[in-house]
Amino acid sequence: MDAVWIILDSLSFDATPFDDDGPETMPNIKSLATKHGTIYTEAYSPGPTSPSSHSSFFTGELPSRTGMHEATPYYDEEYPTIVQRLSDTHRTFMISSNPFIFNGLDKGVDMYDDFLQKQYLVFESATDPRDVPKSSTDSKIDLLRKVVFEGGKPLRSFVNGLSLYYKNSKGQSLLPEDSPDDDEKYQYADTTNNRIKEFLSQSSGDSFVIANYMDIHAPLDASSESVKKFSDKPRDELPVGVRGQDVHREVTEGNTELGEDMYDLYKATITDTDRKIYPLVKELVEDDTFVVITADHGNWFRRSRDLERKRIHVPLIIFSPNHEGGRVVDHTVNLRSLPKTTMMALRGDDGGFSGADLLSIKEDQLSITEFIHNSKADGSPVTPTGSMDARYDFALIRGDARVDHIDGEFVERSGKSADLHDLRETGEELVDQNYQTGNEGADVTTEAQDRLRELGYID
Repeated sequence: MDAVWIILDSLSFDATPFDDDGPETMPNIKSLATKHGTIYTEAYSPGPTSPSSHSSFFTGELPSRTGMHEATPYYDEEYPTIVQRLSDTHRTFMISSNPFIFNGLDKGVDMYDDFLQKQYLVFESATDPRDVPKSSTDSKIDLLRKVVFEGGKPLRSFVNGLSLYYKNSKGQSLLPEDSPDDDEKYQYADTTNNRIKEFLSQSSGDSFVIANYMDIHAPLDASSESVKKFSDKPRDELPVGVRGQDVHREVTEGNTELGEDMYDLYKATITDTDRKIYPLVKELVEDDTFVVITADHGNWFRRSRDLERKRIHVPLIIFSPNHEGGRVVDHTVNLRSLPKTTMMALRGDDGGFSGADLLSIKEDQLSITEFIHNSKADGSPVTPTGSMDARYDFALIRGDARVDHIDGEFVERSGKSADLHDLRETGEELVDQNYQTGNEGADVTTEAQDRLRELGYID
């Protein structure tokens, strides 16, 4: 059986129609889920940002165990990932424009697309083979001659050409610089969809795809048609292309109008994404593919706290050919259980992953969301190159009960005293365990830095 994870980066549950009071941003996916899927209304992310959540998605472990979180956002491969567990039965593909997804979690993947167009360059100072002028009459020898001799560094340029040829021959595709499939500058869904379909069409056996869609992560853009549904302002008066961190800074300083404008643009972008991914999801479901649609965290440009509910409460829909559709699950769950749930659906065993089989739960599960970060760093909660100066915060949720641990202090948010007591005991056990970190001073390429700067992680 094929499996596809669709991770809609930065999608808050309360910004979707799966919330009783939510806006009509995803009518197509909601209609499909109501008929064929299992909808979870109390799903929580393992972390408040991409690194921590994805490390748990891949391993089934807490971010404090994987060592990949906001303080050290790269994976040192201590625990096996679901990609590695499925390597003997499934051909695997990862795609995202988020550099954090490829900080070690991609080991063992058969094919990837990271949208970083110059990943093949061994020598940045030499000729880029994709920049060489081409004509329809050029032979391969003609192209090679241009690559080698036009830049003044023939040996290094030749190595760059070989590197590009090798990556293309291995199926490690590169997003064309001049022909993306999306009209909007900050949207990638059509391109991502096409790459997924291309990969699946080329696979003779079973396949597993992990797709992290960055369309809903600031900076944002949306079609004028979708903007009209949520804003009285024309598209060109909304904060198109503005980094989320910059919006958050101004909102914190009192610019509430910018926050509202950004949220309207955010909802419009969700609607565009719903329209774009629906045909792919429908086709996958009709082909009896195991499909997960979820998010790694909610929006961050209007946050007041990094562990606030709207930041870690995310949508989750599972389409499983072996389970009846149209179900709604109101029990508390955590997305750390994704690898176990997927393994149970594909192979009938848990693959050694912890957590719960989300398709079989009958009661509230314990949700642990961890936030391990350098609280002294300005701006983004993530330190791209790593920091050993970290603080361990977390949120524990089960049913109506919630206990947080913030800056060394427990905070009882809601729930009955007996339930709060149980959560606090769990929290004390977590505090007593030493959280793991990666190594400080990780190497971040120039191109990855540019992408992280655009996403708001670097000023």
